[in-house]
Amino acid sequence: MFNQSFIRLIFWIISLQVVSGLLGVLTQLNRSIIYPSYIKSTLTPPDYVFGIVWPILYITIAIAGWWIWEQSLSTLIKRLYLTQLFLNWSWTPIFFYLGQPLLALIILAALLISLALLQLQLRKETFMISLLLLPYLLWSSFALYLNYIIAINI
Repeated sequence: MFNQSFIRLIFWIISLQVVSGLLGVLTQLNRSIIYPSYIKSTLTPPDYVFGIVWPILYITIAIAGWWIWEQSLSTLIKRLYLTQLFLNWSWTPIFFYLGQPLLALIILAALLISLALLQLQLRKETFMISLLLLPYLLWSSFALYLNYIIAINI
């Protein structure tokens, strides 16, 4: 009924949702203790916004990853994709579990660099996937700002 490519896409989406969900669950206790004590930007959205935005972004990130591997794009693109994903997943436990906003800020900066480089490479190969990741780049830039405000107030 479904072809193999579609099954792999569903696997990508579920896998990224599960990993991000597990990271959220694992850091929830510390998040509820540490995060409320931070001085935050007045632009910080309510908590429920993050719960809406990130699952949507992870779907786009999964689709991009699936496409990169389905189309056998360059090794550089694959490395940049994996780098940004590793940095993305590293940020949550470092910020919430370890309570290290400055280190998390550095990770976010590295994430943005790797994501921007990924965007540039993808534009050469597949412009649509580059566009698909644009909201992720914009949201991560906003997250950098939010993290920065917290880091400078500690």
